[in-house]
Amino acid sequence: MTHILNVTYISVWDGGYEIETSAKYDTKSHLVFDIKTANGIDSDGDEVQILDEEYILLPNAEKLLVGEYNGEYRTTPPTLKFTGSVEDMERFMNELEAKFSLEENFNIKVKEGQYDIEIYTLTKDYYENIDALSSKFALKDMQPSLEYTANEMVSSLKEYANRKEISLNAIRELFSSHSTDGLNALDELFKDNGEGRVDYFSSFSHDYAREYTMDHLSVLYDEKRWEVELKAMKQF
Repeated sequence: MTHILNVTYISVWDGGYEIETSAKYDTKSHLVFDIKTANGIDSDGDEVQILDEEYILLPNAEKLLVGEYNGEYRTTPPTLKFTGSVEDMERFMNELEAKFSLEENFNIKVKEGQYDIEIYTLTKDYYENIDALSSKFALKDMQPSLEYTANEMVSSLKEYANRKEISLNAIRELFSSHSTDGLNALDELFKDNGEGRVDYFSSFSHDYAREYTMDHLSVLYDEKRWEVELKAMKQF
């Protein structure tokens, strides 16, 4: 299976105007390249001015943010999540800083005993080494929290459903099948072209899977995504 994917490249300008074009994505190096040039004119005929964000959409509809580093475009590292003591977290961060010379290039958020470490580095070196470093801690200190992620998925989807005035019982009925068919049926229920399913539910499962492997095409990646999606569906 090839690790080079044809993807949709989207840049968001001036508070929400989206410009869509095509690109290629290397799932191993996380490099985004062959970005097709697009006309930078908005719907009013004016040239766009301020870039808000850039991201790609994979063939499976997964959204990955993109950043520029030394003239190259790469998808930004996912937030690392783990549970453990403050000492565990500090020990991990010391190794992380030593390995990548991050200095202040990260941010740590703590919520209900879950540490979220946001890394801003976009180097190839990061991606080549982070799996090995994470694995060193995963057996004891960095085991991602299945329960925490499922709770976040349920809360997020409920909030979206309430905004859309969609019955939670209607979602529970779909989820009772405990299948991908029930999950995909959210698109028809919400009538939102997949926004609710992808942005308010499945995006969490992608983050969870990336804590185990950065290979989006691997069996392990799919298994971990389904593990937390199924738990959230049963919990909803």
